[in-house]
Amino acid sequence: AWRFCMLDRSAAIAGVLNRRRLADLFRRRRPKPGERHLDVGCGVGALVVRTAQATGATVAGVDFDPNAVATLARNGAGLLVEAHEGMLAQQVFPAGSFATCSMIHFLEHSFDPRAELRLAHSLLEEGGAIVVEVPSDDSLARRVYGRFWFPHLAPQHLTLFSKKTLVRALEEAGFIDVRVKDAFAPLVWISSFVLAWHHTLGGKSRWAKNLFARLFTLLFAIAFVVPMMLGDILLAMVLPLLGRGDHIRATAVKRQGS
Repeated sequence: AWRFCMLDRSAAIAGVLNRRRLADLFRRRRPKPGERHLDVGCGVGALVVRTAQATGATVAGVDFDPNAVATLARNGAGLLVEAHEGMLAQQVFPAGSFATCSMIHFLEHSFDPRAELRLAHSLLEEGGAIVVEVPSDDSLARRVYGRFWFPHLAPQHLTLFSKKTLVRALEEAGFIDVRVKDAFAPLVWISSFVLAWHHTLGGKSRWAKNLFARLFTLLFAIAFVVPMMLGDILLAMVLPLLGRGDHIRATAVKRQGS
């Protein structure tokens, strides 16, 4: 029961985040029935399904993980959803065949983010729009926790963007009118704290087999986990307003005539 409760909460949080991402994209361009949307790094397809349901457009999800693609195919049954396995460069989409595109926590995993953005630009039709979300190098938590900042997520995350470098990457790929802002990112502070705490009192530490340290950790978790969760959510809401959130989200469009 606890497991399913946690899964429900995760799905609820993902739903809130995806609504915000699509709202930002739709302010720039909303795909219509008969048009196509491309989601790169789609995972199991929560954003793909939501986009198809909200717009009636055909939505193509691309991911290198065959299990994720299979799950997307099941989740998208009955909707105008396409599930494509492999890297974006391996697909055979015609140039200019998509009205909109999303790259949600994908670019930080890429060996060549600029190439991915250039390819996405070529696949969009004139006036098409893109939304990109990545961890933020401008994050206050990154400065507080240093190497224990959870979105470092080595070795999966290869590239870190600031607002300035994300804008530059999109513009160099050919996009115009780039708008970037901090995004709501819950659970980063508490996850980073857990990593730092584990390093100090567990793992490779000399305290790893110390009964006192283990009991202290347990008592600390019991006493502070709820206040820390509430504090984490508060920080996730306030810090983006100050330009120091843990995620950044950018939208941009493809120039007419390009």
